[in-house]
Amino acid sequence: MPVPFRSLSFGPYAVYPLERVLSRGGRPVKVGSRAFDLLLALLSRPGEVVAAAELIARVWPRRVVEDSSLRVQLGLLRRALGDGIQGARYIATLSGRGYSFVAPVAFESPGPPLNVIAVGRGPRERQPAPDAHLVGREADLAEIVWRCSRHALVVLTGPSGVGKSVLALAVATRLQPLFTDGFQLVDLARAADCRHVRAMVEAAISLANRGMSSGAKHLLLVLDNCDAHVGCVSALLRSLREERPEVHILTTVREQPGPAGPELRDACLAIAPLPYPDPAHQWTPAEALSFPAVQLFVQEAMTCLPSFLFDGANVGLVVEACARVQGSPLAIKLATAWTEHLALNTIVGLLDACLLQNLAVNGGRAGGCSCEVPAGAMDGPVHRAHAPVRWLTGAVA
Repeated sequence: MPVPFRSLSFGPYAVYPLERVLSRGGRPVKVGSRAFDLLLALLSRPGEVVAAAELIARVWPRRVVEDSSLRVQLGLLRRALGDGIQGARYIATLSGRGYSFVAPVAFESPGPPLNVIAVGRGPRERQPAPDAHLVGREADLAEIVWRCSRHALVVLTGPSGVGKSVLALAVATRLQPLFTDGFQLVDLARAADCRHVRAMVEAAISLANRGMSSGAKHLLLVLDNCDAHVGCVSALLRSLREERPEVHILTTVREQPGPAGPELRDACLAIAPLPYPDPAHQWTPAEALSFPAVQLFVQEAMTCLPSFLFDGANVGLVVEACARVQGSPLAIKLATAWTEHLALNTIVGLLDACLLQNLAVNGGRAGGCSCEVPAGAMDGPVHRAHAPVRWLTGAVA
C-alpha cells in the first residue's frame, strides 16, 4: 500500500515502509507480511479509529475475508510489538467501532526510495536475539550452520509453515561473526518478476558494500521464498558463483527444484515437520513433552493464554492437535492463537487437512478452504462475536 512517509518511529520501534522493515533498537523484528500491512494501515491514521472493514480492504484487497482473520493478524502484531507488556500500549480495540493506534508517532519526510526489500546486518551491529519459537530444531540448526560455513550454496526445502525462514534467519545470525560483511536477508515473495529479483539481490549486495569493511568482501546472502522465481534464481546463482565467489548464499524454497533449477537442487537440505506423538497411544504429560511439536504447542498456548495448564486432562487433545497438523510449526501457532477464545476440543475439531492444504497450495496465504465453528461453540458473551469463523480464508500471513 502506498505510504506518504519515508520512515516513522514509536516507542522503541522504527518502521521503514519501502523496505518493509520493523526494527527495535536497530535490531529487526520478525513480523508477517499481513501483520506488517496491518501496522502500516493503522500508522497511516494514528490516533484515529479505523473500522475493521477498512483494515480488511487494505490488508486483503479484492478478497473476501472474515473479521476472524483480522483478529488473528492483530494478535500476531500485538505479540510482535509486546503490546500490553510492562505497560506498553500501541493498539486499542474500540468495541463496535474498530481499532486505533494510540502511541505517539514521529514521521520522517519522504526521501529517496530504496529498491531493496531486505533486512541487513553489518559486522559491527548487535545480533538479533535468538528466536524464542525455535523449538526442536537444534540438530537442523547445527547441520545448516555446518553446511553454510563450508559450502557457497545451501538450499532449504520443505512444505510451507515448516519453519525454513525462521531457520535461515537463525543460521545467518549465528554465522554472522564468520562473515566480514555480515548477512543480507532478501524476501523474494513480493518480487514481481525476474527483473525485480535481480534488482533486489543487487541492491542487497550493494548495501553490504557501503564501507563496512576494506578489501575483499565476505557476505552471507539469504534469499527467502524463492518459489515463484526458481528458474530466475537458479540462473542468478550461476552468475553470482562466477562473478562473486566471496558471497555465500542460503535460500529457501518449498519444493525441491527440478530441471529448471539444478544449482538449487544439488545443494538441497530438506526440513521436516516437528516430530509428534502417535495419538493412538495414551501419553502422560511428561512423555508427550518429549516431542518437539507438543513442546511448541504448550509454549505457544501459554503465551496466548497464561492460565493454560498442560496436564492429564488435556494431554490427549494436545497430542491430537499436533497429529492433525502433522507437526507443522506454523499450523500449531495458528491453532494456539485461538486458545484465548475457544475450548481446546473445539480447536482440535477445526484442525483438518484443509489447513495443511491451504499451507501447501497457497504458501501460507489466503486460500479457498474454510472451516466453520460448530454451533454453540461460542455462545458466551465474549465468544459470540467471533462466530462463524472462516478459519483459513486469509488467516495465514
